[in-house]
Amino acid sequence: MLRHKRHAESYWETLVLCFLGLLFFLERFEGATTVPAEVAALNAILGRWGWTASATSSPAWNISGEPCSGAAIDSTALDDPNFNPSIKCECSYDNATTCHIVQLRVHAMDVKGEIPDELQNLTYLFNLDLNQNYLTGPLPAFIGSLTKLQYLTFGANALSGSIPKELGKLTSLISLYINSCGASGEFPSTISGLSSLQELWASDNNFTGKFPDFSRTSLVILRIQGNSFEGPIPSSLSNMTKVTDLRIGDIQNGSSSLAFIRNLSSLSILILRNCRISDIMPSDFSRFTSLQRLDLSFNNLTGQIPQSLFNLSLLSYLFLGNNSLSGSLPTSKSESLLNIDLSYNQLGGSFPSWVSEQNLKINLVANNFVISGSNNSVLASGLNCLQRDIPCNHRVPIYSSFAINCGGNKTITSSDGTLYEIDGRTLSSASYYGNRVLKDFDIRAEENSFTAVTRKFIVPVTDNFLEIHFFWAGKGTCCVPTQGSYGPSVSAISVSPYDFTPTVSNEPPSSASKSSNKSTIVGIFSGIGALVLLIVFGFLSIGRGKDAARDDEDDTFNYAELRSATEDFDPSNKLGEGGFGPVFKGNLVDGRVVAVKQLSITSNQGKHQFMTEIATISAVQHRNLVKLYGCCVEGGKRILVYEYLENKSLDQAIFGTLGYLAPEYAMRGHLTEKTDVFAFGVVCLEVLSGRSNADQSLEPAKVYLLEWAWNLREKKCELELLDPTLSSYDEGQAIRLINIALLCTQASPLLRPSMSRVVAMLTGDLDVAEVKSRPGYLTDWQSNDSSSIPSGFFKPSTSGNPETSTSNTSMLNDTERTPSPSRPILDESIDEGR
Repeated sequence: MLRHKRHAESYWETLVLCFLGLLFFLERFEGATTVPAEVAALNAILGRWGWTASATSSPAWNISGEPCSGAAIDSTALDDPNFNPSIKCECSYDNATTCHIVQLRVHAMDVKGEIPDELQNLTYLFNLDLNQNYLTGPLPAFIGSLTKLQYLTFGANALSGSIPKELGKLTSLISLYINSCGASGEFPSTISGLSSLQELWASDNNFTGKFPDFSRTSLVILRIQGNSFEGPIPSSLSNMTKVTDLRIGDIQNGSSSLAFIRNLSSLSILILRNCRISDIMPSDFSRFTSLQRLDLSFNNLTGQIPQSLFNLSLLSYLFLGNNSLSGSLPTSKSESLLNIDLSYNQLGGSFPSWVSEQNLKINLVANNFVISGSNNSVLASGLNCLQRDIPCNHRVPIYSSFAINCGGNKTITSSDGTLYEIDGRTLSSASYYGNRVLKDFDIRAEENSFTAVTRKFIVPVTDNFLEIHFFWAGKGTCCVPTQGSYGPSVSAISVSPYDFTPTVSNEPPSSASKSSNKSTIVGIFSGIGALVLLIVFGFLSIGRGKDAARDDEDDTFNYAELRSATEDFDPSNKLGEGGFGPVFKGNLVDGRVVAVKQLSITSNQGKHQFMTEIATISAVQHRNLVKLYGCCVEGGKRILVYEYLENKSLDQAIFGTLGYLAPEYAMRGHLTEKTDVFAFGVVCLEVLSGRSNADQSLEPAKVYLLEWAWNLREKKCELELLDPTLSSYDEGQAIRLINIALLCTQASPLLRPSMSRVVAMLTGDLDVAEVKSRPGYLTDWQSNDSSSIPSGFFKPSTSGNPETSTSNTSMLNDTERTPSPSRPILDESIDEGR
């Protein structure tokens, strides 16, 4: 009890002593005075910027009279919004009788003019913050005489000229913020060699020359993107082992390596955007356990994306777009990784399950991914066709011009009615088809007013496809705004025809208006608005002809147009003839060379049915398939228009186009994915045997490959099917392939596997189902059947276009398609390829 009482008394005695000490401390400081030269300098500086030392001024920068009093010496923070401009003083000098101004902050006050010379008299400053103003002129060299400076901030101003080398005298400097300040020229080596420097923000300026060597610094944060430094990035940066935030970008010339990051395992943010890095993607990222954001976009990285990168537990942003990465996506990813951009690479394969996660933001356009019915919802609506080998097919054009409201504000007003607010992300670059048309766009330099700035570009449009990219990081870019209206950003985009005249609004132009070099005017209107990060994929379509049928949604041609293109189907333009009709070479008015195929068979299909089927076929696009441009349907005429490839015929590389069509399509016109499975089975047998699917020069039992394969299988001597030129092979694999081919060529589509299952069988991931009996179409006829079709079907093709043979074969009409004893009728149903 007594002990407790003595303890309480001791506590109160200590508290009283502390209170008395505080009073003594404040009394001493209240009696201290600011050095007169510093008072005069402060009044001169703020006077030039429109403020005086007055308690009634708005805003008050301290109190009237002695500046080093009140908020300048108490616990009030320097960035307290009630005091701006603000100062902080240190009054412990000369036995607490003298105060020196040690911190000065004038933040975002729209201060105009050059930096006053009087600033050099504040020699005790260790913190100078003049961020986000409108200071002009050069950064004065006398700043280097303020040798006590530890924190120096001039970011987001309108300075000019180079950074003075005298700043290298600031040997105590810890943080230097000169981002978006307007500086240019070479970056002083005296600064990059400051051993005490821990933070450097120098982004979005006009620095040139060799990239600085910061290896002697103690940098923890380095942000220096958005300049024009010359590469390569010094390998000595690998010595910056303390760095946690490294942002480099927009390197000019030279080629850099990624090797320097190997030792930077403390990184939490790594941005090396547009740095001309040519290297193989590192195979192991497991050492970067603190990495939260990685941006290596717009470089020349090759190789595959390592699984270890997707396993990083803290990584949330990953940007690897516009490189040359290949391979497939990692099979899994961490839960934190929710923002991914892998666009414009050479990635392929199918999508792993994680791409469908609900909160995931992912961009995979312009790659080589396999888009199927089961995964076509992975990409955003309208973008699922934007793979390199699957361009979007928008069929008949419906727009000759269009405009997009991007949501940006149309006007701006700064705080004083005359100054332009430079806060916020800004549009700095724009390009189409990879051709940059705007770089370091600065609205302040374009217009000395608040009117909108419009830029127009004449852009050639090919394949009815227009791609526009806007880049929001660059010169003039500062920080993401949290309030107010900032900019500039894009308010609207307008796309309109340039060298042709539309017939009516939103209708395609007439054929007379077509030219071989179509262009459009792209107008970009800049206003002020919130952050716009926009990639616009516009599809500018140019009409086929004013008589085109608008009730159909496929690319159609009129008969007169095709007659003119083929010179009235002149025999000299005839490329050849297949089972469904002759093929002619044609030259369209717009300059395209096409293959025009007249369909000579009769059909019970109506116009709508035919157009639907053409739409299905034309939607199938691949680099190894001849493109179907469209068709003509007038009266009883049915004509297909294909891409023309002057590379002879596929039959000279393989065995022709006969024999691949499934029975259900040949007999009933039913086109499904299983039709292609049938064709694959036939091709598989051809590859195994080294021969075509029908060869009249062979003995009767071997003429038809499918029939011969089944005969051999039933005799359990399938290996006799193999190409005799093969010197060695794996018998088990050969039999497996034969069984897969026979399974693919079953009569019923329901009995054929899907292509995904076929692939699984080929790779050994799935067992091959047993096929017990030959398909019905082989049992319904014999090789000596009297039902046949003309032997002209077997003449070799000389054209590089669909279903063509020699140009001397005449077109057959319906009455000419009569049986002959030379070939079974079944061959007609399965030999006609697409």
